[in-house]
Amino acid sequence: MKISVANKTSAFILVITILLICCTSKNTSHNPKIAKGTLVIIGGGNRDTTLMQELINVSGWKQGDWISIATMASRWDSAYLSMNNEFRFYTKSNVRCIRIDSITVKNKLVLDSMRQSKIIYLTGGDQSVFMNHIRGTAFKKMINGAYQSGVTIAGTSAGAALMSERMLTGNQLESKEYTSTVKVIHNGNMEIAEGLGLLSNVIIDQHFIVRSRTNRLLSAVLSNQGLDGIGIDESTAIIIRDTTARVAGLSQVMVYRSPNQLTHGKNKLVGTPQLNLSVYLPGEKFIIKH
Repeated sequence: MKISVANKTSAFILVITILLICCTSKNTSHNPKIAKGTLVIIGGGNRDTTLMQELINVSGWKQGDWISIATMASRWDSAYLSMNNEFRFYTKSNVRCIRIDSITVKNKLVLDSMRQSKIIYLTGGDQSVFMNHIRGTAFKKMINGAYQSGVTIAGTSAGAALMSERMLTGNQLESKEYTSTVKVIHNGNMEIAEGLGLLSNVIIDQHFIVRSRTNRLLSAVLSNQGLDGIGIDESTAIIIRDTTARVAGLSQVMVYRSPNQLTHGKNKLVGTPQLNLSVYLPGEKFIIKH
């Protein structure tokens, strides 16, 4: 039986197509879903005009788009006025304020309006109080869904700390007294709690260089293997798109890569012979683990 050239060609194309489909399925099945949105994580302090303009630019905001401010500040009204004036300078438009409390986070209309925003901005305050309010509600699912669909999620100070799945509360388990600067590097000393989960393999600390927070972030990294530590200074941000983080603003970002080997001593002392530290300047980029 003779096989025509046309049939041979069709069979060849069919085989190639099947192989391509199989290879594509195999590759994509092992790749995590990459969010379409952008994270702008600010280390607190004042924000210069360049940093705020960059936030507007990376979001793709245009006239008519919404910006929602979610505030956890105790004086939420003054926090809103301050942020509204700041955004209005760049956009010539007012922004919407959502006061984070146990009532508003359960309001479907509030959550729907936030989901439709171009930018969701989380202010400073107390990250633990924030998470206590939203725990068991649809807020976390809403903000993760918004990020996946293309919304820019920005946060400063406490609003930066809660971006990750595992969050530094700032509290020491060895002391009931809160101090901005931790005097020891002890295993398990820093309290770690549930965050928003926009990043899964890092711990974020803010006001990092100005407030000398090396000890508390190092304690957290050495006590939680597999989690990198990112310390963001004031007036500085990391802008995350896919798996790339770019530094913006006025100061530095310090990144502690999680070590494979740890050593333990008496009295909860913890160390490592292989700590990898990087210090990044504005404009520089690094790969961030999702």
